[in-house]
Amino acid sequence: MSLISAEEIAQLRSDLLQTGAFDKSCTFQQAVTTTSPSGGKITTWKAVTELTNIPGYLWNLQATRKNASNQILTYNAVRVRLSGYYPAVAIGQHVVIGSDTWEVIDIVSDSQQAFTTLEVQRWKV
Repeated sequence: MSLISAEEIAQLRSDLLQTGAFDKSCTFQQAVTTTSPSGGKITTWKAVTELTNIPGYLWNLQATRKNASNQILTYNAVRVRLSGYYPAVAIGQHVVIGSDTWEVIDIVSDSQQAFTTLEVQRWKV
């Protein structure tokens, strides 16, 4: 088995960007909680400055996981692949793609730090 070099991954990434595979613009939001004059908590979502307009794409797949009881669960998953390595992305943040908002529930970066892959679920208010 041969490994792909960092230079080859960089070229593939460049090719993918130029051919339009990363056809979505992704902007991340972080929760900001403030206290209202009456003492209640108000949560709003603010864009993360260094995580705006990131090229990415979205896809659906069938995934499996083991739960706490060691049972294998199969479910329909939605993933987002970002072009680049983004260590500032965190579980619980929102990613806005077009008019849809998704909650980040898992994050994986490849060993060459060329891509960041997220598992997301649709955000429901």
